Amino acid sequence: MPERPVSGWPREAPGSRRRRQVDVADREADEESDVDVFVLLRTAGWAERRAVLDVAGDLFYERDLLISPTVFDAACYEAWRRQERPLVMDIERDGVRP
Repeated sequence: MPERPVSGWPREAPGSRRRRQVDVADREADEESDVDVFVLLRTAGWAERRAVLDVAGDLFYERDLLISPTVFDAACYEAWRRQERPLVMDIERDGVRP
């Protein structure tokens, strides 16, 4: 699968609180695979998380594109990064930045 930003995914997350978005490429993906997207927000309460999921749902409805967003707030992401948690290490290593 080519490494590229998700077409149609907004560059600004709801509320303009996005810190970073990383599209995670899956080297074994096929046409029916979902697209893993990591979204880092300054704060990620329920309203912000739901807004991200709503965008993913809209893309599925409008483009038949299944998006699997993983949403972190900055504090949690930095804590996991310091702890070298596998998910965060994979994102740091394999993420495709727009």
